Parts: sequence; C-alpha cells; structure tokens
Amino acid sequence: MSQEPLVSVVIPVKNRRALFEDALSSVFSQTYRPIEVIVVDDASTDDILESINTVRKQSESEAIELKYIRSDKNLGPGGARELGRQHITGAYVSYLDSDTRWKQKKLAAQVELMEANKSIGMCYTGCMDEDIYGNFSIRNESLEAHKKILPIVLIKRPWGTSSCMWRRQVSDQIGSWRKLWISEDAEYEVRAGCYDINIASVHEILTIGNTVDSSRLSRSAGPENRLDGVLAIIETLDDFNKLDEMLSHNKIKRRVYNRIYKAYSDGMMYSVDKENKIYDNLFKLSISNHDIVWAMKCQKLINSIIDRRVARKLNVIFRHILGCWFYLK
Repeated sequence: MSQEPLVSVVIPVKNRRALFEDALSSVFSQTYRPIEVIVVDDASTDDILESINTVRKQSESEAIELKYIRSDKNLGPGGARELGRQHITGAYVSYLDSDTRWKQKKLAAQVELMEANKSIGMCYTGCMDEDIYGNFSIRNESLEAHKKILPIVLIKRPWGTSSCMWRRQVSDQIGSWRKLWISEDAEYEVRAGCYDINIASVHEILTIGNTVDSSRLSRSAGPENRLDGVLAIIETLDDFNKLDEMLSHNKIKRRVYNRIYKAYSDGMMYSVDKENKIYDNLFKLSISNHDIVWAMKCQKLINSIIDRRVARKLNVIFRHILGCWFYLK
C-alpha cells in the first residue's frame, strides 16, 4: 500500500468532450500515485460519462479513484470548483480546467517540493498555451519565482489556476470558491494571499493550456457579470484590511483601477433590467466631462433607489469608480 499522500484533482467540465478527454487522460498519465479525480459535470449536454469511460478503458490505471458529480444547474467555474472541493479527501488538491492538460510528472514534482517544505501552502509550475495551429507560447511570467501571493497577483498572475497545487489545510483555511463567473480564480488567490501563505514554484513548464476553444465556463457569463469579479476582489481585500495597503502601490492602484473601469464600462453598457439601467446611466455620466456634476448626479441616482440592498451595492461601485475616474484622468 502506498505511503505517498493522496492528491485530489477537481475537474469542472461543461461540454467540449474532446478537450475534457485530453485533460482527464493527462491525469491518468501522471507518474504520481495515489490520485483521486473528482469530475464536476456542470450541466453538460455532452455525454461526459461516456468520455470518462473511454479514458478509463484506454488508461487501465490503478490507484486512481474517480468520482463523478453532476449538477443539473449551470454553476459556473467558481460554483463547479466549489462543488468538487466539498468532496476532496486528499492531502493536496489541484484544480484542472477541462481545456488544460498536464505533463506526466506535474503532480510528482509538486508533491516532492511541498513534502520537503511543510511551510509551503501553494506550489505552481510553468505554463504554456497551444493555439489552433499547434503552436506553443510560453507564459514567461510563470517561470518567475515568488514567495508570496500578494502583491504580485494584483499586478499579474504568474500562474494559471490549473498549474497550482494547494495543501489541504490551506484550502480549508481559504474556504469556499465564490460563485462568480469572472475572476473567481483571482479572488480565490487574493483571499489566499490575505492569509499570508508561503508559495513556491517548480521551474519547469508542466501545464499546457488551450487558447482555441470558445466555450469556457467563464465565457457563459453575460457582460454584466464582469464587474462582479473585480468588486469581489476589492471586497476581499477590504474584509482583510488589505485594500489601502495594496492601493498604496501606484502600479497596483493603476492596474486595479483600470480593471474596475474596463469591467464597468464594458459590462454595464449592456443593460437589460432596471438595476442595470442605473448602471448604464452611471456609465454614461462617467464618460462625460462634468466631473463634480457627474459625481453629484451619480449619488442622487443612488439615493433615489428604494431597495437599500441595491443602493448599498451601487454605493460600493460608485466609491471605487469615482476613485478610478479621478485617478486615471
């Protein structure tokens, strides 16, 4: 019986069977054992169970337990990962996107590093992407070494979600994945960074992403959801009293405010309901040159809302949009 620690691998999937089969095959091809695989079928119309059986027959791998969980409701990337997280039993956990695959020694290299240093809470590998022509491009930043998640994750994400391995105790400490459609991975990592965990990297490209497919889980979201992810990151930093500290760095401040403003302008132009019409009005005002007049009109609009829950939400948006408006000018 193996004495090696169990690694849990969570794979959320919605359709795109061919890519999913490649992803699952890459797990079965790992040199490391033991592994448990948790496949979360996020309301697929494709026959994901058939794909699982196909890969199983081809691999005939031992010491891999596979759990299949289906949600009849589309949970999105954050919700699907969280459903999988609730079923993990391993000492380590990795989340593998269904359009991504691993090289054979990915898990072995990470476990070796983390077992040798018990203070490491997360370990990431180098990444590269494959395009429609079969060309590969290396994410050079993924080969950089970092010891902490903050502040680097707010400047750029050196790692991909699928390249990370998390220690189970750290995963439990971070808690649930938020049910976001956009930036759910960045929010999760920012929250991890707020706990000041130590991280390390394997200086080798062991994770391969795909830039071809257009049916990513996060792309199922409408444009109005783009702002939610950015605001969730801000709220997390604020909850941990880290917001002012992070925004004291001009490079971070400019990037964060650019993301807020882009998400705001891109997403809120596509207003579909009463609340989003208010967002739309705020956007139209924000691109005017009225400055203080604009700010006063925004606040007046918010104060006119009877639903106080909505008003509070809009006040959060207003405060940060106002900040980035004057900062970026």
